[in-house]
Amino acid sequence: MEDWKPIETAPKDGTKIRVKRDLLHESVHWSHDLEGWVTGPIPVRDRELRRLLPWEPTHWTQLSA
Repeated sequence: MEDWKPIETAPKDGTKIRVKRDLLHESVHWSHDLEGWVTGPIPVRDRELRRLLPWEPTHWTQLSA
């Protein structure tokens, strides 16, 4: 069973985590330069695409190994 914690306690050191809000779930990491939770990086041609999470998560958990 996943151990969901309040988003305020989530690591903001680049660690990839799983976040949720209601029925929404996403794997993200905190970006200091974008000041938000981002998905990616996703390789696109000769660069990497990162996308800010378009919703505010309420809880987080570690990614399963």
